[in-house]
Amino acid sequence: MDVATTLNARDSLMTLLGQMNAERRLQFKFGMVVRTLWWVAGLLPDEKADHGERVAVKAAQHWLRDLSDSSAREVEGFLVAEAVDGGIRHHDYDPLFTAPAGAAAVSPELAAEIVVRTAVAVDRRRKPDAGMCEEEVQARTWNDLLNFAYRIAEPVSHDTPPQH
Repeated sequence: MDVATTLNARDSLMTLLGQMNAERRLQFKFGMVVRTLWWVAGLLPDEKADHGERVAVKAAQHWLRDLSDSSAREVEGFLVAEAVDGGIRHHDYDPLFTAPAGAAAVSPELAAEIVVRTAVAVDRRRKPDAGMCEEEVQARTWNDLLNFAYRIAEPVSHDTPPQH
């Protein structure tokens, strides 16, 4: 996929998110937090070698249990504290592990941006020489997120049984 395709998928996603109601936007954001958790989970160190990575991941998991705005503000407060005088400032752990918490603390649009950046960063670490180029990872991820958003945006009829 080329850069134009990537930008088109991103722009289409942003337009679609702008048309969603609050409930669907929250569903989309939930999916973004889950995706970032999935991406970083494979990079978590053993518990004995943990320097704060799991605390950052747990902040996102906290939001998944309580999808309120106040919970998102708590996660945002955690991120600020980590940046000002915590593990991020002191380089105790890689800021990549805050991506899920970051996705929980922001709008669905920004959460999608975080997912794409996380996908690129994780792909680069897992397969530094054999992975896809950055543009390919971005294009694939934007298209995946757009497809996910379309599935959320589709009206669901409870009168018609699912098609097999």
